Amino acid sequence: MPQSASDTLEELVVSGITTDRQIGKLTLTGLRQDSAVISEIFQSLGNLGINVDIIVHDKPLGEQSLRLGFTIASNDLEAACKAITELATEKGYTGLTVAADSGLAKISAVGVGMRSYAGVAGRTFTALTSQGIVIHMISTSEIKISVVVDEAEATRATQALHREFVGE
Repeated sequence: MPQSASDTLEELVVSGITTDRQIGKLTLTGLRQDSAVISEIFQSLGNLGINVDIIVHDKPLGEQSLRLGFTIASNDLEAACKAITELATEKGYTGLTVAADSGLAKISAVGVGMRSYAGVAGRTFTALTSQGIVIHMISTSEIKISVVVDEAEATRATQALHREFVGE
C-alpha cells in the first residue's frame, strides 16, 4: 500500500535546523514565591515591545525564593534590565537581582516526526557536547528542540545538528 504524505513526513524526525543569532539571556534570582511578580515582569517587558522566548522557572532546593531565566534579543537587554530594576524598586521587591548575558544564539532542530520519536533530546545533546559546545538553556515542544549556545559556537552547533539529523 502506498504511503501517504503524512506517513512520509512522520518518518522525518528532524526536517531542518535553524539558527537565531544575537540572543540575550536574563537571569533573575531572589524572586518572591508569588506568581504576580512574574506576571508583572513579563507585562512590563511586553509593554516595551520586548519579545520573550525561552523561559526557565524553578525553585532551587532549600531556598525560599524563585529563579527565572529567559531569552530576548540582545539589543533589548539594556531596556529589559532597566524596566525590571524600576519595577523591583516600585513594587518593593527586595533581594531581586538581575544578571544579563549577551553573545548567545539559539539553535533549533525542527520536525513533525519528533512528537513520536524518542531520543531526539539525547541525540541533540550528544551531537553538541561531543563537539565541546556548552548548552546554556534548553526548550522543547512537540515539533522543536532549541538550545542556547555561545554565539561564537552557532555555526559549529548548527553544523553538528545538521550532520546528526539531516545528513552531510
